[in-house]
Amino acid sequence: MPEAPNVKNIVHAGTGEPVVSIVIVTYNAVEYVRRCLASIHRHSHVPYEVLVIDNASQPETREFLRAQSGIRLYLNEDNLLWSGGCNQGMREAHPASRYLLLLNPDTEVLRSDWLEVMIRHMESDPQIGIVGTQHHYRDAGPIYGWLDGQCFMIRRKVIEQIGYLDAQRFPMGGAPQLFTIKAFKAGWSYKRVHRKSRLIVHHKAKSRDEIKGEKPWKPGRPNFEQLMREEGLDPVIAPPLVRFIRRRLYRHYVRTRFFYAPPT
Repeated sequence: MPEAPNVKNIVHAGTGEPVVSIVIVTYNAVEYVRRCLASIHRHSHVPYEVLVIDNASQPETREFLRAQSGIRLYLNEDNLLWSGGCNQGMREAHPASRYLLLLNPDTEVLRSDWLEVMIRHMESDPQIGIVGTQHHYRDAGPIYGWLDGQCFMIRRKVIEQIGYLDAQRFPMGGAPQLFTIKAFKAGWSYKRVHRKSRLIVHHKAKSRDEIKGEKPWKPGRPNFEQLMREEGLDPVIAPPLVRFIRRRLYRHYVRTRFFYAPPT
């Protein structure tokens, strides 16, 4: 792969086109959506755009979104759920955007350099195709887990190579797992921003809490090792003692250079 470009030139592109397309899928929880959008506009200094895909929210949320400036709003008549909404937003993103950032509507940005930090981690190695703020560790090499969809930045080249999220199989949970596996199989790796960097706070499941009655998706998460096998990868499972030591190291913030970025 080619040498990583100069990050400073990317961050300060000066072309008038977005460097990052931020995709937010909303479903009610208007107060958290309000806080999320306000924090993005307050703390983002890299050229960016915000695409909001509203999945048939109640009128209060839709009225709020219609009144917002600085966003591209898509009002769905049906609830496409998380993966379907994310795919819709990524397809509508500006073609010049180098990065597509999936951001949950119940997150708040804490730092004014949050996008710069994520881009620096992405461009620290030309093989890194995904950067995020939360990692789910699994004792299954060579991937050892996946990044959570709460804040999930994708290099556009990865999308062009492997396609979008699998919204049919995993409309709510599981799509980031499968996407990470497919990206790894195609030659890409991921990097998690160190938790001490504190780029965002995630208030967790505020939209899901408002879905009443029977949920229109299958509960539970897929088996990570089984997904690897389905994609033709053979999970490397270490002996129990090695797995125990790895988990202890993981909990005490000993991170490998490959997957985990240092705090900034």
